[in-house]
Amino acid sequence: MLFTFVDLKNPFRQLDVFLTKEFAFEHLIKSCIEIDVEGYKIFVISKEKLIEMKRSIVPQREKDAIDIKELTKLS
Repeated sequence: MLFTFVDLKNPFRQLDVFLTKEFAFEHLIKSCIEIDVEGYKIFVISKEKLIEMKRSIVPQREKDAIDIKELTKLS
């Protein structure tokens, strides 16, 4: 289960919140990178883990297939 929060003033700013055990913080933190956003420490899932997570979605949505394709193009 996933909830996406969208900043209405900037729709490109989104936050996904997962509500399943396999996507709990304790499981995903090992696959995160740490970035600084305006002085706040933010943990972001790695590209590889995000691809893995999107591939595990059943049934796969068209959006996820597109995301996987685009993510694999990134260096």
